Amino acid sequence: MGVVSFGTLHVLLASNVTWLSGMIIFTTTLLGGLLLGLLSEKTFQGSILPGVFLHGLGNMIINLIQAFS
Repeated sequence: MGVVSFGTLHVLLASNVTWLSGMIIFTTTLLGGLLLGLLSEKTFQGSILPGVFLHGLGNMIINLIQAFS
């Protein structure tokens, strides 16, 4: 349920969202949330720090792409 909320929140926070782009945002963030959760549980003994770092890195990359395009 948490990853569905994670995906939905990212769609709601996006601007100029069409149905297709909303589905892409939802699907990629849902899968990313599942991957980060699995990584946290199986590799990092439940620590959220790797997920926080990877999420921040993703945000930084997206912001840099938007700033220079």
